[in-house]
Amino acid sequence: MKNTLLLHIGTPKTGTTALQKFLAENSEELKKQGWDVPDMLKEWQIQYGERAYKSTQRNGMLLRWSIKKNWSEEKKEKLLQMLLKHLQSSNVILSDEVIWEDDPSTTTAEVIRSIKNRYDNIKIVCYLRRQDLYIESYWNQCIKTKMEIRDIDQMLLEDTTIRYKEKLDEIAEIVGRENIIVRVYEREQFEGSREDITSDFCKVLGIKDTWEGIVLPGMVNERIDAELIEMKWLFNQEYKKHLDEPCYVVTRNAMEYAANHKFSKVGYISNECRKELIKKYSDDNYYIATNYMGRKDGVLFKEKVVDIPEYKMNFTDREKEIIKIFANVVADLRSYIKELKNEDIEQI
Repeated sequence: MKNTLLLHIGTPKTGTTALQKFLAENSEELKKQGWDVPDMLKEWQIQYGERAYKSTQRNGMLLRWSIKKNWSEEKKEKLLQMLLKHLQSSNVILSDEVIWEDDPSTTTAEVIRSIKNRYDNIKIVCYLRRQDLYIESYWNQCIKTKMEIRDIDQMLLEDTTIRYKEKLDEIAEIVGRENIIVRVYEREQFEGSREDITSDFCKVLGIKDTWEGIVLPGMVNERIDAELIEMKWLFNQEYKKHLDEPCYVVTRNAMEYAANHKFSKVGYISNECRKELIKKYSDDNYYIATNYMGRKDGVLFKEKVVDIPEYKMNFTDREKEIIKIFANVVADLRSYIKELKNEDIEQI
């Protein structure tokens, strides 16, 4: 029987970074237990001299890039052969939550179909979070890292990552429903001795969840408070008028500030909207619970909290103007640095 390719695809905002760190830092022990977590990005760089990404823990990233970047068939074959080499001797885990996201150049179905066409023993693992909590956290993350300028209401109208049933059914058409493992991102539903995503994922793998020398990920993706999110959202709107590229320096400084301060939990949608969202997706959630998880009661999410204090954006006009000035200064500096780099290249 062929070894299993286990493809973990998120969803976003369900502890993926912590899980990837756990898998990478415990890869030797996991291999002893029958699961290889290959450093595909590092291997690719060593073999072909291409540095794909600064972090190598997203070891499933190249699957999506091979389509998004419109790789040649020859280049795709090299990637496949690199993966097959690992599958010859062990089960393999690849992880990248961005596979769950669709964009104009790539869809989830395309990525999964591309590998399924060449290797048929595939299992898909995804974690789901209650839709209202997911969209708030995802919007927050997009503001921090993707220069998001939409407000959360607009994202709710346009975002496709929240349509769990639709996405799962698309994947099921490719790999079969029996090959999709759905887990719920709630502490109450995590299995294992730690009741976190790392011990729950070990349950998925069918292995013990603790061992001598285990390395746990600790806190990753520190949350920043609502006022800093509002500041970054306003910053993004002005900055993107000049440059359409990420600017991590502001987020990095906000994260460093957040690491040393405690903030109260607030929501970005009204409680009325929250209840409407829960109701809107109730049928989908029942379908997922019964058809993908075999739950006779049809309950997908068990978290009961609904009333969460809503954050009201409250910067003054003067403060907004200061943020705009700051964004313009940063954009000008980054443009100037790029010009200097280009001049250096031309001189060389």
